[in-house]
Amino acid sequence: MLIISVKRGRWRNKGGIESGDKEFQARRPQAISRDGGRCRFCSVKLEKMHVHHKDDDHDHNSLPNLWTADELCHAVCHVGLLGKAGSITYLPAMSQEDISHLTRAIIVVIARGGKDADDARQLARYLIAKFSEPVTSTFGSCNPAELGNALLQLSDSSYNSRVTTMKDMRVLFNVDVLSKSAGSIAKVLYPKSQDDIVGDWQRIAEDIDAKAGMQA
Repeated sequence: MLIISVKRGRWRNKGGIESGDKEFQARRPQAISRDGGRCRFCSVKLEKMHVHHKDDDHDHNSLPNLWTADELCHAVCHVGLLGKAGSITYLPAMSQEDISHLTRAIIVVIARGGKDADDARQLARYLIAKFSEPVTSTFGSCNPAELGNALLQLSDSSYNSRVTTMKDMRVLFNVDVLSKSAGSIAKVLYPKSQDDIVGDWQRIAEDIDAKAGMQA
């Protein structure tokens, strides 16, 4: 189960999430190979995969601590770094892993254009507007950076309890910011026409609404 997290452990001395010391670089391909090139959270397999340190310690590069992750699921593990690429929402009707799958389908449809592009974009904006409102009303903001800063201030026990206290909170992604990834995603996952990806965007919105209503 993918839960919103922040980086509380040690970073590598140089670079960001995907660059690092020699030990990590040597074991990174081993971790991806072990996982069959698939994300350990949502099981997607793309041309470019990240590797996540499960315990947040970038000095701990043993293989059991290295998990293959796609860009979206990895971003949820480092929510404070998302910036304008996402919003915090209350959406128990969908798992974070399913949101990753839906987001990829949406950004590919938008990039390809055609009759479904506007509907897909509207669905993405509708979901953020509807399901970020409870978070904003309760906490004053749905900004991932602000949530990330708050999580950094928690004690270890309070932070670990987010598995329960934040189990229904999700990151919804800004598809316009992520659209640069559409080409590589489409090549691997959606080689056919956009009609083969999802199709009825209105039905998807209504289905998510219905599930959210049942769990309210």
